[in-house]
Amino acid sequence: MRLAIPDPRSMDFTWDDLLKAGQGARFGACGIRMDATVACWGLGLVPDTETPPSDQLQEIDMGEYHGCGLRAAAAAVCWGRDTDGDTIPPVRARFRQISAGVSSTCCVLVDGTIVCWGKIAKTCASG
Repeated sequence: MRLAIPDPRSMDFTWDDLLKAGQGARFGACGIRMDATVACWGLGLVPDTETPPSDQLQEIDMGEYHGCGLRAAAAAVCWGRDTDGDTIPPVRARFRQISAGVSSTCCVLVDGTIVCWGKIAKTCASG
């Protein structure tokens, strides 16, 4: 695992402010602050298209060029470069765990089933 080394100029928090951190991505890393908001640091902070959500998250994980998290209402939210649908979680689904990969994301639903989106979902669907 390669760790993102933060640029102190890009950090608007201290390490003591972090509750949990997602595994580093190619563009940097993000974590959840003690107040449940998202903080990102590293190379490009956030790639291309979207910024991290400003609302509160309970879980977070980082893919290669995207990040995903779970809101308090068990809804998934993703941000970053959308190469294969990896930042487009299913709507109206309720999740209890999230894991972002290179070009896909998988979650465990509250009923225990697993759902994935992005490149892995396209691969599974095509057989």
